[in-house]
Amino acid sequence: MKCQIFSNSSFLGEFSFSDLIEKKHSLSTGSIVKIENEFYCVGNVLIRSDETIVLEVS
Repeated sequence: MKCQIFSNSSFLGEFSFSDLIEKKHSLSTGSIVKIENEFYCVGNVLIRSDETIVLEVS
């Protein structure tokens, strides 16, 4: 599955779900994800009908 990542001001990119969770088994609001050597906290999670996961991070 692909995850589209958005901050409050920009689109950070599209990443594989498995790349984001690394050694964890799940991802939810409050999870910390590492994107291009920066850490972000997941604020909202949206799953679209086309199986795309949208994460809003800060």
